[in-house]
Amino acid sequence: SMQPTFPSGSKIILRKCDTINHHAHSFVFAYLKKFDTFVVRKLLNHGTNQILQPTNSEIFNEIALTSDVELISSVAGCFWYSRI
Repeated sequence: SMQPTFPSGSKIILRKCDTINHHAHSFVFAYLKKFDTFVVRKLLNHGTNQILQPTNSEIFNEIALTSDVELISSVAGCFWYSRI
């Protein structure tokens, strides 16, 4: 698959989010107030609505961007290494 992955142990680099202009198709770091948890998801526009799309849609559901979701930052990069 051409989807980006974030392997276990990855270091994710974040940059402060522009709260007025969220960029569709970028990955964001968001806080889900209802579940008191943080997620990394792809931000998508669906008409006038925005959703957070997981990279693994077989396990995780899309999340509608509502007042219960706070976008903390956008993902600027990710790096990891493997010891063989």
